[in-house]
Amino acid sequence: MADPVVAHDPLNILRAHIAAKHPVLLLDKTQQHTVDAVIKASYISLDPSPEGEPPQRVVIPADTPTRFTTQLNDAGTTYTLAQLTYVFQSLGNSAADYMKNSSVANVGVHVATGIGSSGVPGGAENAFRPVTLIDRRVVQEYLMGGEAPAGRILVLGSRPEDNHFEGSLPAPHNPAVSTLLAPTDASQGYDPSQTQPSQAAAGKRKAYVVNQADVEAVKKIHSQEISIQDRYDTLRITVGGKKNDFTALRKAIMAERVKPLRELFKTQKPGAPIFSHGTGDRPKKQRAAQQNIILLSSSPTALITMWNVKRFLQEGVYEKSDQAKARQQAEGNRRLEDVIVIYRTITALDGTERKIKYYALENTDVLSRLAGPEAAWDRVLCVFTTGQAWQFKNYRWTDPRELFKHVRGVYFQLSNDQPHPAIKDWKVQTYKIDPYARHTDKPTVGAFWSYVESPRR
Repeated sequence: MADPVVAHDPLNILRAHIAAKHPVLLLDKTQQHTVDAVIKASYISLDPSPEGEPPQRVVIPADTPTRFTTQLNDAGTTYTLAQLTYVFQSLGNSAADYMKNSSVANVGVHVATGIGSSGVPGGAENAFRPVTLIDRRVVQEYLMGGEAPAGRILVLGSRPEDNHFEGSLPAPHNPAVSTLLAPTDASQGYDPSQTQPSQAAAGKRKAYVVNQADVEAVKKIHSQEISIQDRYDTLRITVGGKKNDFTALRKAIMAERVKPLRELFKTQKPGAPIFSHGTGDRPKKQRAAQQNIILLSSSPTALITMWNVKRFLQEGVYEKSDQAKARQQAEGNRRLEDVIVIYRTITALDGTERKIKYYALENTDVLSRLAGPEAAWDRVLCVFTTGQAWQFKNYRWTDPRELFKHVRGVYFQLSNDQPHPAIKDWKVQTYKIDPYARHTDKPTVGAFWSYVESPRR
């Protein structure tokens, strides 16, 4: 024989009714006529019997409280049978329709004084408030056979003040429903006295006991944690988090090298050479400081073009050339400039920033106009190539093998493409761009700048 408390629990009956796929009957106050919406119903008729077995209709007041609480781990308020039934009948509705259709009703949230009290028939206690949109999906999953959400379903037969919740409740299975639910005749109606709490079922929650082994394991993990750093972090910050101060080092360099040079400038006569030897290095250093021109390829297959080079080298974000072109034209930049100015920001050890200006272009005629025909190639920092030899026909060195002996060569390719076979014999540096992972662009650009700005050997 089934436990009467289990057999007459509204929540169990509703779940069994849904699992059996029986129609819900919504009744008025007389229980003789049906209504078209749960928000108008005073009673709800459910049939928890499995499909194929004799009907066992149970008539329950619509505002009967259930064991489903409105707040996590708080038995103070519970959802009524009408509210849960409304969620089930609104499965296919949007959130807007769900709230709109519930705006006119009169069955409210029952303030629990005991699990199993009958409430006021007809739902005149408060205005109808549906299950919140946040809880709607949780309620739907549970009613359709899901596990009990933690801290939301009171243990059957417990008292509200016990705050005793089910941890997990398996989905109702049709063959087992008949054993959980006693045969009930429709004429008998719903007897709320059968759902009074059982003292034997009541229990206290156990206090949480900290596992010391887990605590020690976490401490050990934290003690062996390694912070990810780059080579600049080791210069700026010590292990303890204190910033390194290089003021003393700067003063020492100033005293040993800079001040003697200043004194030498003061004592030299106008027009006299400052250095007595090593003057042959001066033009070379001066020329290196002026190398600020990046020569691009005009090939339509090039990954880096005049349209996307600025954002790539200055911001560290790769954008396809056609997309960059469409974006700039939409912003009003219809004509492509002959020279693109790129600013590279460098942060010193003391935190100060300075900007270095570079020029990107793809036409050798523009190169001659910008730097002069004599010193043009002395100012070229690097050449971007696509592996096609026709690119170099108007260069000072038309043979790529000879060209890249004098100028740095850079080859960009997509990470999922094969490199051009011609670059195997050229002295070029290869960089790969991921077509999807934009977070890898900045490290690629950083490696490029480190390469082109390093001294040539």
